[in-house]
This record gives sequence, C-alpha cells and structure tokens, in this order.
Amino acid sequence: MRLIAVDNAPEPMWPKLAPDQQATVVMALAGLLLLAGFVLLVVFWGGRLARRAARRRLPPAPHREDDWYAKPLIEGEVDARRDAED
Repeated sequence: MRLIAVDNAPEPMWPKLAPDQQATVVMALAGLLLLAGFVLLVVFWGGRLARRAARRRLPPAPHREDDWYAKPLIEGEVDARRDAED
C-alpha cells in the first residue's frame, strides 16, 4: 500500500522563482525585518519616556474644600452627617 502524500512530496519553491521574483521576496523580507526593528526601537524609546515620566515628582495639587461628598444621593434624603454638623 502506497501513500498518496509520498508521491506528491512538496518541492522547494525558491528554485522555481524567476530571479526578479527572488529579489522581490528578499526585499520584502528585508522590509519586514526593518519594520520589526523600527517597532522595537519605538517601543524601547516609549518605555524610556514612560520611565522618565514616572520618576519625575508631580507638583502638589491645590487643596480645595468640596462638599460634593456631603450631598445626599437622592433628593430629599436626610443626611445624618450634615444634621450632626448643624
């Protein structure tokens, strides 16, 4: 019993390509490598910027007295904290 896959063994595609097609494939692979290198460079640069920004201390925020937390969630609801202050 013979296997069908053995009869149709895959052959390399590279020798079948014309020289101009081989050059196109090589240039496409080189372009992909350059693009991948550029992406890695941008990620590295962005990481450095993020690390520098994280090391920098933030200026102190101005302190404001807000009463938003003391307002009742439902209109007409009595707030025990406000009644205790009055």
